[in-house]
Amino acid sequence: MLHGTPAGSKGGASPSGWKNTQLFLPVLQHFVQNERPSKEHPKLIILDNHESHLGIAALNFAKRNGILLLTLPPHCSHKLQPLDLAVFGPFKKYYGASCDRWMVNHAEKPITIYDIGSLVGEAFLQAFTPKNICSGFRAAGIEPFNDLIFSHEEFLSSYVTDRPGKTSEEEVPQSGSSQDTSLSKPIQHGMTDPVLSQFQLSQYQESQAGPSQAESSSTAKLQTEKSQTKPTLSSIEIKKPTLQIITPEQIRPHPKAGERKSTIRRKKGRSLILTDTPVKENIEEEARLREEKAHKKKQNN
Repeated sequence: MLHGTPAGSKGGASPSGWKNTQLFLPVLQHFVQNERPSKEHPKLIILDNHESHLGIAALNFAKRNGILLLTLPPHCSHKLQPLDLAVFGPFKKYYGASCDRWMVNHAEKPITIYDIGSLVGEAFLQAFTPKNICSGFRAAGIEPFNDLIFSHEEFLSSYVTDRPGKTSEEEVPQSGSSQDTSLSKPIQHGMTDPVLSQFQLSQYQESQAGPSQAESSSTAKLQTEKSQTKPTLSSIEIKKPTLQIITPEQIRPHPKAGERKSTIRRKKGRSLILTDTPVKENIEEEARLREEKAHKKKQNN
């Protein structure tokens, strides 16, 4: 199966044809043989959250040999995985061209598993070049580090599924609302209405006036009434014009997708350091619970 592959290659196979936890451990062993990591000089491996990378034996081996396993956030490999950005594309093109040439030269034969090694080896040398590999790390913002690779425009496609965050259901007590309202208006000291002061003064003079002062009191009262009916500049409230802007979205909002009601209780993935002690212990506990559940199910059957 490894005939024609690049020098130093290592292969593995599974009954299902997919990679699993049993195949990931030999990959790490092959990595240690060639890179020689240690706890004093650790090596970083960036990978996705595939379940084949979560085997307990592989995690323990990586931790003992100074390998840091860092997983990417879900649904971000098209922006953060260097292989997807600059290597797998050329590799797919060169591998397809190699298969086309092979089928032209062997028209009477199909491609078998024993022919894939040489076809992969030819495409591998053309795609996995230092230039492409460095370009992938640069485009992903890993080396050199760049945390601004995501622009605002790239999030517009998810606008239809955006939903407001959950708000607290606690309401403000009604007893405190009146107090807040009363305190929100400041009390202005030393400011009185001049017309009101004159009217109060005239009333005071009228109450204190004798028979000889009746005529003067009535005259002052008449002048006060006239002054009250005549508007002053200070009493006129000038309203400022307000400008109300209505956006097209308010007239016809963008379509919004309904909430997904999935019955699949799958744990959401996130970026993790798999070799970190708390994370590794959680993975070990989950694996232990799965084994106990499978063992009980086997006993019941």
